[in-house]
Amino acid sequence: MTADSQPRESAWRANLLGLIWGAGFGLAVCSFLILYSTSAWGVIGVFFVLGPLVLLVSIVIGVIAYRVASRRSPRLVSSGSFAVALIGATLLVLTPTVGQTIQLYWIAYSDIPAYPGSQRLETRIERGGGARVTVRMHTSARKAEVLKYYADELRNREWKIDLDPSFFSVSASKPRSTLLVYFQETNGEIRADWYRQYASH
Repeated sequence: MTADSQPRESAWRANLLGLIWGAGFGLAVCSFLILYSTSAWGVIGVFFVLGPLVLLVSIVIGVIAYRVASRRSPRLVSSGSFAVALIGATLLVLTPTVGQTIQLYWIAYSDIPAYPGSQRLETRIERGGGARVTVRMHTSARKAEVLKYYADELRNREWKIDLDPSFFSVSASKPRSTLLVYFQETNGEIRADWYRQYASH
């Protein structure tokens, strides 16, 4: 390898590694915006407006930043840096999805109270801008007991309550969140649905 070819190879590696890190960061930001956007327009905007712009800007910044950093530390363009970049960028892209998954399961087991003595039948989450959590439980308690428990418990947790005994349900709301609790007296099933409210435009 000649003296001239070595700088060219280092520059090529720095550009490629910067592109990998920039693309990883851009995709992570786009994923975060899609998962946590508060309206359908926000999701569409990420796909067709913000997404391409964020990705392009991230790649350009990534390439420039890695070129500058590689000049100060030649080890950043070593062969092992490719493996680190690929693994690191992949983990970066997955971070928003993993974060929302943890958040939704936390809501399922902390924000949605289990009726005392009930059996949890199912916990289901739906990721995305319209994130949703569904918890199903079974109890032998009566309708009045179940509705009163959830109305009191959610009120104590500072939810705004709307009790509707005729429809066997309790509706509770907080900023950007709604929780609906239904009770089917015929089979003793409690169903709690938490979902994120869309912002109005």
